[in-house]
Amino acid sequence: TDRVKVTAGMRGTWVNKDLDQNLYSGTGTQNFGGVVQLPASVAPLANALSGPAIARSLTRTDHAWLPSAKVQFKMDQASMLYASYAKGFKAGGINAASAGATDTLPFLPEWVDAYEIGMKNKWDQALLNVAVFRGDYKDLQTAVSILNATGGVTNVVNNVGVAVSQGVEIEGQWKINPKFRLSANITYLDAHYESFPNSPPTELQKLSGARNQDLSGRPTQYSPRWSGSITGSYTVNLPGEYRMPAELSPIYSSSYYANVLDDELYKQDAYMRLDGRLTLQAPGGRWSFDLIGKNLNNRTIVTYGITQGTVYNEQKVQPRS
Repeated sequence: TDRVKVTAGMRGTWVNKDLDQNLYSGTGTQNFGGVVQLPASVAPLANALSGPAIARSLTRTDHAWLPSAKVQFKMDQASMLYASYAKGFKAGGINAASAGATDTLPFLPEWVDAYEIGMKNKWDQALLNVAVFRGDYKDLQTAVSILNATGGVTNVVNNVGVAVSQGVEIEGQWKINPKFRLSANITYLDAHYESFPNSPPTELQKLSGARNQDLSGRPTQYSPRWSGSITGSYTVNLPGEYRMPAELSPIYSSSYYANVLDDELYKQDAYMRLDGRLTLQAPGGRWSFDLIGKNLNNRTIVTYGITQGTVYNEQKVQPRS
């Protein structure tokens, strides 16, 4: 009808992946290629260092039918309610793991049932959108470090069971006057593993002989409970119809884990980061010159972390730039 709209869809996807792997100990006679396998008298020593020789070809095929549906209800010219459902799919794959870790080579597809209800409002001077969402994940794909059959550590993508991501998003914009505009968004997020009973252990747990830990109920990686930003922009009109827009954006995040296996070791505390932009714009917008500042208050923000044996690796957001 004029006020009710229904949309439905179906997507079919087929994904084929192949892996050809040759791994053996040898002597390189060229910079690239020309590898001659070691003689039998030396092979046991070489195998102790790098594992037995392997040559294998693996293939994997995943397919899925993915339905989706949305219902929209137009309350008036400015406001609309909606509800939607979609099934999501990420194909499985093959880890190029070394010998001794053949049981870790394949990983399964990841699935999600995504639900959302919300409201969208757009007036002459303002915009306000609210969404409540939930995603039920099955066989969630996560990069982990595991103990392989020989007692070493292998970095692989693995399926971690069942996870839930749910919360509320609010987005708003307000055009105060032709020169001054405010926009903001805020997200409340509850993302956790509902079932992850056989997670790889932490490095400390490995020392005590543990081969797994139970992370059921723990937060997923990169899932702050609260996050959001406010952006204020102001435009100054210059002589000759030149314009100078200026923009400042405080960005907030509550604490999160950059690596869920060693959560306290890789915990990022809550932070407020400042980004900004100053632009000189030619008449008619034919060209512009931008001065862009990121992380102006020079916050230390961890984006990734992993421990390999006694080596502690961490990646961080670029400092003030």
